[in-house]
Amino acid sequence: MRFKLFPAATVLFVLFFSTAVFADYIKNSKLLPTNKIIVLEDGKKVAEYSKEMPVPEGLLLSCVGKCAAKLENISFVADDQSRFSINTKGKTTYLGVEHGVVYFGVSSMPGSIVFMTPKGAVSANQLIMNASMDNPILEGYIKVTENSSEVGVIDGGSMQLLTNDGQILLSPGDHFILAQADIGQEIADATPTTETVTNGALGNLTTGQRAFGATVGIAGGAALGGAIFHDSRREASPFRP
Repeated sequence: MRFKLFPAATVLFVLFFSTAVFADYIKNSKLLPTNKIIVLEDGKKVAEYSKEMPVPEGLLLSCVGKCAAKLENISFVADDQSRFSINTKGKTTYLGVEHGVVYFGVSSMPGSIVFMTPKGAVSANQLIMNASMDNPILEGYIKVTENSSEVGVIDGGSMQLLTNDGQILLSPGDHFILAQADIGQEIADATPTTETVTNGALGNLTTGQRAFGATVGIAGGAALGGAIFHDSRREASPFRP
C-alpha cells in the first residue's frame, strides 16, 4: 500500500509547488488570448497560455495574436507581438510595455496608473470623464517602438499625467512622447521596474513633450480594443477564445 501511495503523493507535491511558486496572480483578473500568450521570466519562457487564465503578477507577457487582460477597473488589449507586464501595489496599477501597442480602457480610478517604458515612466493620477456617456470609459494607448515611447488618449475624456516636468492634461487626440533624460545608455534602455518607480518617486518619471493627433494605425486598432472595454454592455467579447 505504501508503495502505491508514494508515487501519487510525489506527483501531487510536484504539481502543487510547480504552480504555487510560478507566480502570484492578480485577484479577480482575466488574461484572454486569441491565439496564445507566452510568459517570460528573466528572459526565459516559463509558461504558455492558450485559454483564459488569471493575470500573472509582474511577469512579461508576449502576445501571439491579439490578447487582452481585464482587471477590476481597467482593461488592456495588446496587438500581436506586443510584450507587456501588469503589476499592482496598493491602489496603483503598473503597466510596463517593452514593445508594441497596448490599448487601455479605464472606467474608474481609485488609485493611479503608472505607464513604464524603455524611455521612462509617467503616472496618470486623474481622469476627467465625458459627462454625456451613460457608462463612461476613457480609452487610450501606450506605444513602444525601438526608437520611441508614447502615451495617448483616444476617446472618453481627458487624462492628467504626472511627469518629471510637472502635470500635463491629455485630451482625445493628444499624446505624450516620453524623452528620458541623459542618464546613461544602460539606464535609458532599461524599462523602469515597479520598485524603482515607487521608491524613486519623481526621480524615475520621465520628461517629454505633448503632441497632437493620434499616431498612424492607432485609430483603427482602437476600434478593436474598444470591444473589450465595453464588454459589460455586450453579450461577448471578440477577444474571448
